[in-house]
Amino acid sequence: QAAKSIFILPFENLSDDKENQYFVSGVEEDILNHLYKISDLRVISRTTSEHFRESGLTVRDIARRVKARNVLEGSVRKYGNNVIISVQLIDAYRDNHIWSDKFDREFIDIPAIQSNIAQEVARNLNAVLTDNEIRNIKKTKTRNPEAYNNYLKGRFLLNKSGDESRTDIDKDGLMGSIQYFEKAIAADTNFAEAYAKLARAWFCLSGWGWLPSNEGFLKANDLSLKALKIDPDCAESHKVKGDFHF
Repeated sequence: QAAKSIFILPFENLSDDKENQYFVSGVEEDILNHLYKISDLRVISRTTSEHFRESGLTVRDIARRVKARNVLEGSVRKYGNNVIISVQLIDAYRDNHIWSDKFDREFIDIPAIQSNIAQEVARNLNAVLTDNEIRNIKKTKTRNPEAYNNYLKGRFLLNKSGDESRTDIDKDGLMGSIQYFEKAIAADTNFAEAYAKLARAWFCLSGWGWLPSNEGFLKANDLSLKALKIDPDCAESHKVKGDFHF
């Protein structure tokens, strides 16, 4: 299993506009989420990855610390309606290049690229994918570019403001994420993941004591149920629902 372990380093933002970090982090996270779906791989968490964003350690040192044999590095450049995503897969223990590719596509093609990258990583690490895993990896959250862009902005703020492992948790960030998720839902009313993340944001507001529990928690539960009606397999919705009942 060690040969099929992988760690994703935080992707580099090569966009002229540094405010596009939300998009770079979003691309990275969606690739990571696809890899999570492959049971034959051992994937190190996003939270762990963030600890090494500016560590100054070598790829080999990081890999040894997290006990992962392989590392996926990447960069993203967003320009106009197009995006360039470059990735390379490295055997960190041997410092060997395994696979790399560069994608220059329109924004609307990003979900397909993320799916493609995850499948190529699995293939190059000789991981076995079941038919169900392939279907899940190819499943598109939304085909609406406006909805997806707002979703990424909201998720970026939610990750920054609502994760208990961070020290800069703040109410304004969570409220900002809610506005973006609502915009995403307005653009695509069948966007289950946007409902689920919106539920998580409301849950965090009560969880951190910024709202009464009967307000944030109840709203979170209602939204998670909406998401599950659209997509019964939406993992984030099941998690919010479970947290609510707990």
